[in-house]
Amino acid sequence: RNGVIKRRFLFMMLAIAGVISSMIGLSLWRPDPNMWLSENFSTAIRNAQPLGHHNFVGGYGLLLLPIVTSFAITLKAWRRYAGLLGVALTTIALYVSGSRGALFGLLVLGIISILLGLILSNKKARCRWGIAGFSFAFVMSLALFSNPRVRTLFSTVPAVDKDKTSVVAVSDGPTKERIFMIESAANILKEKPLLGVGPGNLSRVYNIYRPLEAGPGLNLVQQLHNTPIQIAAELGVLGLSAYIALLAVFFKLCISLQKQVMSKCDRVLLCGIGASWTVYSISSLSDYQLENIGISTALLISLSLLVNMADTYILAGNYKSEAGILLSFSVKARRISSISVLILLCASFQLWTRVDVGLYLAHSAIRDTYEVDYVNADAKWVKASRLVPWDPTYSALAAESVLKISKPLESDKNASDKDRKELNTLAIDYLKDTIQAAPNDPWFNQNLATLLLKEDAQAAEAYAKQAVRLSPRSDTNYTYSTL
Repeated sequence: RNGVIKRRFLFMMLAIAGVISSMIGLSLWRPDPNMWLSENFSTAIRNAQPLGHHNFVGGYGLLLLPIVTSFAITLKAWRRYAGLLGVALTTIALYVSGSRGALFGLLVLGIISILLGLILSNKKARCRWGIAGFSFAFVMSLALFSNPRVRTLFSTVPAVDKDKTSVVAVSDGPTKERIFMIESAANILKEKPLLGVGPGNLSRVYNIYRPLEAGPGLNLVQQLHNTPIQIAAELGVLGLSAYIALLAVFFKLCISLQKQVMSKCDRVLLCGIGASWTVYSISSLSDYQLENIGISTALLISLSLLVNMADTYILAGNYKSEAGILLSFSVKARRISSISVLILLCASFQLWTRVDVGLYLAHSAIRDTYEVDYVNADAKWVKASRLVPWDPTYSALAAESVLKISKPLESDKNASDKDRKELNTLAIDYLKDTIQAAPNDPWFNQNLATLLLKEDAQAAEAYAKQAVRLSPRSDTNYTYSTL
């Protein structure tokens, strides 16, 4: 009984979190007519609040929309109308995010829901589902074509010969870039098929695998904007297999639960969780969002609700598959898996502690720089870079800070050459730490080559050559060869 109450409470809180997040995002949104009328990519409709990026907002809204809808269905009387208002707010927040991946997921969600309604309903209800289908098609058409980023997705090139058909091509920059990112992942898997480049390492080595066809763009990519492709690039075939296995086990568990005798509320919750993971899995083909805390937390909570329902219905009913295998973990197996997860969390805790302390020190160092307290700022940059040696950010910011201090000394006749040389040496040391953390960044190599030119011409030449190798090939940056 307590398990059922806790499950429904967690179900309610997850739905409320989605509605509140949508309300906050809409309250911070500042609409402008150019968002719909302009064909400019930069001014097109998008709302990054409250998660910081419009794709995160769209993905989070799409993930929680089925949860909010299923929760509204379980309510009665006036509470159901309040729940439907929450559904409307979540849908509007998803639309104004401007995320095309989220809109595509919403389209898939509507199509699947209407098709299931038409198939499973009786003749009388089938007519209402048909009307709902036409209404949904009309509303989605308006939503899609009112978004300038959707309208400019394809371009039609008229044929020269009247007898030949026109050519429709992808004209959207981000869409083309995603195609190049897939090619980059393929290049990674050719060289490191089993384990990939390692978790978190993609941004450091991406330039090595970037396709030449990408031209001058895509030279500092942080992620591949596709969840399975990102996992394959960083974790290899083993990681991708684990991801596919997780989805397979998830949907297998949903099917097993669907065969059980369940309460109405739990069955609606099951449908909501299944729909949520289905449409988000489809939408995640256009972006990678697992680093977002809100989205990853929502996925974890919905998975916990599903496992809790399995404990209640499958274990309680001693459900067996057609092969006669008990679909559950033994107490010993659960204990071992729990201990393994606990060990993993403890191991990662010290990493995240170092990351958090590094962020705090960096923020404090920036504040000291504004207050012209360069000594304390420098000490904090050093501590941050030593705490998180794999992150080039802190040593790069420290080098930038030192260069800002040394710049006025270049024109100051009273400044000694010794001071200039010490500051230049300090900046060089910081940039060497930066390159040690991110050796495949062209800008770090170029900056270090520039600083070393007067100190050590031979070392400067080596870093300059590396910068040229890592820089995109184009007609506008051929001057890199003169470094």
